[in-house]
Amino acid sequence: MDLTVGPLVVPFNIPQFLGAGPILMAQDSSSVSGGKEQRTTGSVPLPRSKRGAKAYFNDVVRELKRVDWPTVPETHRLTAVVLTVCLALVAILTGLSSLFEILTKLITKGTI
Repeated sequence: MDLTVGPLVVPFNIPQFLGAGPILMAQDSSSVSGGKEQRTTGSVPLPRSKRGAKAYFNDVVRELKRVDWPTVPETHRLTAVVLTVCLALVAILTGLSSLFEILTKLITKGTI
């Protein structure tokens, strides 16, 4: 069962994982894309034009220039945080492993 809202169709049979809302799909691609037809694969519209690899990499470079890169001190601080958390997890998991090994030996053999 679908709900039609203007040129959009809201399907009700889509699983809603993690609170995700319904997916909106174009009902009439010619009215949505300004008269250009779009090919569709299932419910995902595919663009009509193929711009090629050069245009793709130009777009990638343009987007990378717009990225707000972190400063060097911020990168060092965040790297230290990640390494500290990793080392803490290694220590916790090693301790738990040793504890369970001792408990298993006590249960099965009666001695450590």
